[in-house]
Amino acid sequence: MEMSKLSQPVNFKDLDLEDMIDYSFINFNDIFINKKNRPLYKGRFIFFDVNCKFKNFTLSKPERFLHIISIENRNEYKIYPCNNDMSYAMCPSKCSINKALLEFKIINRVECIYRLSRIHWIPEIIMLANDNDANIMQWLQSTRNEKGNIIYKQFIRYECGIDDYIIILEDDKKKGIYRFITAFPIFLKRHKTQYAKAYMKYKKT
Repeated sequence: MEMSKLSQPVNFKDLDLEDMIDYSFINFNDIFINKKNRPLYKGRFIFFDVNCKFKNFTLSKPERFLHIISIENRNEYKIYPCNNDMSYAMCPSKCSINKALLEFKIINRVECIYRLSRIHWIPEIIMLANDNDANIMQWLQSTRNEKGNIIYKQFIRYECGIDDYIIILEDDKKKGIYRFITAFPIFLKRHKTQYAKAYMKYKKT
């Protein structure tokens, strides 16, 4: 089996949850939020929204950062995303919004150590995509935003061994940039199938 080119998930050892988040934010700020260190994608700038405002609340960290280290408050997960991963034993919330930290309740999400320990893969995957790595799948898909306007989403998926991670950007052709939307590990079978079909459909066009 081919070995993944991605670095290992972060082992937070004895840190409590809030310290894990603070530690990860400092690191992610250095490798991605900081524009000087953020890689380009296909030679174009990636805009990462650092706005800490969410509705009438001011968050301690950018909403997009809190988004990528958390999971949506849904009841569709019949198994934990972190099943058979060390993050399961470290997680106090177990995908329950009732056990989530206050800031995550505000954005209707639950903090996820499984996601948190892998966010450093984002710049790694973008650089692999720029190098046309064989384990990268890239495709463009049109959809409508909340205002009903057509937008184009750029999908960047890395799949190798047990690693399966996707980055989603908005392709702003008018300004010649990409806007960071989200990124997360893929673990549900139906999502793996959904993205594989979308990629194959794009390849045929």
